[in-house]
Amino acid sequence: MMKSIVRFKKVFAVTAILMLLLAVVAGGCGSSAPLVAPDVQASSAAWSFGVMSDTQWTLATDPSGQNPNGVPVSIIKQINQQMISKGVKFVVQVGDLTESGNNADVAIRAQAAQDLYKAGIGFFPMRGNHETYANPANGYAIAAFQSNFPQTQCLSNTFGATNCSSPTSVSSDLKGMSYSFDYGPAGSNARFIIIDNWATPSKKVTAVGYDYGYSIADQQAWLSSRLDRNTSGVQNVFVFSGPVP
Repeated sequence: MMKSIVRFKKVFAVTAILMLLLAVVAGGCGSSAPLVAPDVQASSAAWSFGVMSDTQWTLATDPSGQNPNGVPVSIIKQINQQMISKGVKFVVQVGDLTESGNNADVAIRAQAAQDLYKAGIGFFPMRGNHETYANPANGYAIAAFQSNFPQTQCLSNTFGATNCSSPTSVSSDLKGMSYSFDYGPAGSNARFIIIDNWATPSKKVTAVGYDYGYSIADQQAWLSSRLDRNTSGVQNVFVFSGPVP
C-alpha cells in the first residue's frame, strides 16, 4: 500500500490516504484559523490530527500581560480550543515553541498545552531555531525539552501514541528530540517522524543564519529504518523536519 510522506516546517496541512486530517495552523504573528479538509469518503476508522507552528512572541510587546517569557499563552489557548472542537487526536508543533528557548520559557509552553491533555489530546513538539537561542547556557534547551515533553519518549502524556524511537546510537542528545511514534488502529494507522537537526552540546555547525547539529545525513540510518515499509506495519508515514542542512 502506498505511504504518504510529508515534510513540514512552517504552515501546511494535508489529507492522507485512509486518514482525514483536520489541521488548525497558527502563524508566528498570532493569527489562527481552522483549515478543514475537503469532502472525502472517510472510512469508519478515520481520525484526525492537528498541526501548528511558531508560537514565539516578541518579548518587548505584550500589552495584555498574558504572554509571559515570549510565549503567547493567550493565543495558544485559543488554538487549543479549536483543536478540541475539531476532535483531533493529537497536535504536532513544528518548531519555535518560544522566543528565546530558556528553561522557564519551555516550561511555560508545556503548561500551555494542559487544556489539550485535559481533553485527552496529545501534543508532540519539535525544536526550532528559537529553542537554540539560549545557546550553551542551557544545552540548547534539550534537557528542558526532554523533561517538559516526556511524550516524545512515550513516558507519559502519550494519549494513544506508541512505539517511540529515537536515534540515540547517533547521540544521546537526540533522545526524544528526533523521534517517531505510531498512532491509530490497524488499517488506519500512521507513523510520525520528527527530525531535529538543530545545535546540540555534542555537535554544532555554524552556518549563515542558523547553527545546526546532527544533519539528516547523520540520522539517515535511523530514519530509513523507521520508513521501512517491510517492517513498519503502518499504512501512512508523516515526516516533519526543520530546514535541511
